[in-house]
Amino acid sequence: MKTIPEIMNVINGLDENGEAKAIIGIQYVLLNKAGEPVKIMDKEDVYKPEINIIPRDGIMQVDIRFDSEQDISLAKIWKILEQYTKSSGDFYAKDDADEPIPSLILSIIPLTEETDSYVVAGDPLMHALTATVPKGGVNCIRLIFNADFVHFFFSEDAIDMNDIATEVSDELYRREYASRQMDARREQRIAEIQKKRY
Repeated sequence: MKTIPEIMNVINGLDENGEAKAIIGIQYVLLNKAGEPVKIMDKEDVYKPEINIIPRDGIMQVDIRFDSEQDISLAKIWKILEQYTKSSGDFYAKDDADEPIPSLILSIIPLTEETDSYVVAGDPLMHALTATVPKGGVNCIRLIFNADFVHFFFSEDAIDMNDIATEVSDELYRREYASRQMDARREQRIAEIQKKRY
């Protein structure tokens, strides 16, 4: 599997049996000056939500749909998002370069055994609770990412969530502190990761 549409096809929606087609992992971490996670503040892995990735002009929308508004995982993920948002707001209000940098990493891995690819997104621009049907219960978390912070990886190696978080957090950190050089560094970093995993 080597194209973004192919990955999205094995992630989005439900399969022929009405089952989720992917799992997700979400981590709220703090980064040091080197862009490395120094502390995992909270994390949650979810095996049953329906995922829908929707590309738009310059952004990427990710909907995480649950069976019910009472789902425990929905509440846990929302709590993590709220913690990250508050911490991030406090960090930028202080403008203290010595403070650890809050970062949030979303990993999406297809359940099908035929694929060796996955998706990683970092630091959402916004998040919201919504319903999947009109007048229905609020059972969906909607995340909006800068499209530059969403990466589709093609790999035959085993996937380690912590390794993914480290790689992407490092990249996001560098974007904050060296924005003028980031485009070139990002492409180089992605190429290095892909090369290692082939």
